[in-house]
Amino acid sequence: IMAVAESGTGKSSVFNELARPVIEASAALSKEAAVGCMEREVNADILKNEHKTLQREVSKDLNFTLYRDTPEYGEKVHELAQVKAEMADLDNFEPPCLYVQNTTPEALAKTLQSNGGTVGILSDEAAEIIKVMMGKYSNGSGDISLLTNAWSSGPVDYKRIGRAGVSLPSATLSMMLMLQPDVFDEFLSHRETLQQGLLARFLVVNVPAKRRDRGGELLELDPALMSRWHGLINAVLDRRNQEGE
Repeated sequence: IMAVAESGTGKSSVFNELARPVIEASAALSKEAAVGCMEREVNADILKNEHKTLQREVSKDLNFTLYRDTPEYGEKVHELAQVKAEMADLDNFEPPCLYVQNTTPEALAKTLQSNGGTVGILSDEAAEIIKVMMGKYSNGSGDISLLTNAWSSGPVDYKRIGRAGVSLPSATLSMMLMLQPDVFDEFLSHRETLQQGLLARFLVVNVPAKRRDRGGELLELDPALMSRWHGLINAVLDRRNQEGE
């Protein structure tokens, strides 16, 4: 979804209400991840000590009873490699998240990888993410293949020279963006993103809202409509949790 509205029309308050179920679920997920982070730190310390102990044993035994090119030496090396791989997994761990507000293609690929292939982009000030789509970090060349593939839950094979790549059999991306008309006009004028079909993948809504006094009250939304909307989003989140289990 891409909603276009002038600044000062109350779009942020509407956005926050629409995104509230996801924001609250994400906060709960972050709280759980914080507890898990402490456990991972403890495990990391244990593995580091285990790795040092194994290294000392190998170095000591090489001088007396252990010889290279023997099965015993190979077993020790394999054991060391396993511990090192576990340490790398802990170092590279990224806590799960439901959405990001701003990202780059490379960061998005990594988030999808650590998140089981699904994530959302939610922003009520989407000018920056639009600029990224139009090639802010790629010399003006629209870097949108990841977005277009993930729109249809397609496979992702994202590689950059000199950096670890990301390969996923399926990735799913949902976006809810709000932006000002001038940013949308700039997006429309970017030929490459249009030719690659990015705009066609959005449900674009032009919101004919009037400017509001910043000191005024927040917009009133239909409670029954919001209740149905929140129920729908919570049902999607519940299903996601059940599939994750």
